Amino acid sequence: MARLHRPAEAALQESGLRWTFLRPNFYMQNFSRQFAASIRSAGRFAQPRADAPISFVDVRDIARVAARVLTADGHDGRVHALTGPEALTYDAAAGVLSRVLDRPVRFVGLSDADARAAMLERGLPAFHADALIEVSRAYRDGGAETVTTTVRDLTGREPTTFEQFVRDHRSAFV
Repeated sequence: MARLHRPAEAALQESGLRWTFLRPNFYMQNFSRQFAASIRSAGRFAQPRADAPISFVDVRDIARVAARVLTADGHDGRVHALTGPEALTYDAAAGVLSRVLDRPVRFVGLSDADARAAMLERGLPAFHADALIEVSRAYRDGGAETVTTTVRDLTGREPTTFEQFVRDHRSAFV
């Protein structure tokens, strides 16, 4: 996905306009939007196989950072990497879901081919499925585990933990 976004960033940088880039990691809301139905019905969620931790970030924290950046000086020409406060593997995320929902939830790691087929079956366009597989490969190779203090530094608030996110969105999973 970053490869797809980079040309737009480069165009902005070269435009002479003022710019600030927010670069969030994997959204926690992907769990409530993409995985909730299978968590509700089968107690599981599936993604391409990946054991590396990911510093999931809540979009509410991204919005708070965006509000700050848009209303305060000093952010022109800056890039802000946004993460949650911890990096979790999908198995660890399933553990949090299990604990908060008080029922077993498990992560099912799929091969890239099986994950792509499942995405296409759900109606995702091939281009989007391929981009998500590419993101999963990047996560699998590591690099998504970095945790930044940017949310706290810019908002004065601790970023939302994955556990708090699940508590706040419990109704999506039950």
